[in-house]
Amino acid sequence: MAILGRVGTDVVGVDVHPLVSPDDAPALPAELPESVQATVGSGYYDAWWPGAGGQFELTIHLADGSTIERLRAFAHDR
Repeated sequence: MAILGRVGTDVVGVDVHPLVSPDDAPALPAELPESVQATVGSGYYDAWWPGAGGQFELTIHLADGSTIERLRAFAHDR
């Protein structure tokens, strides 16, 4: 799975947290990572890992040392 997005100039790091619903769990690898550190540069972030996709949360690291924890990357209502 891969994810790519835009970031502001004050973003120095992004951690991607794949979310797994109980319905998806049997189809996913047993060792799906809890978080993946994204590459950040030129106004974008990107990350990849083996396995399926779905919903994500992001932890954003800012240049001033502050952190914004676990933002939903996509809003999705079923």
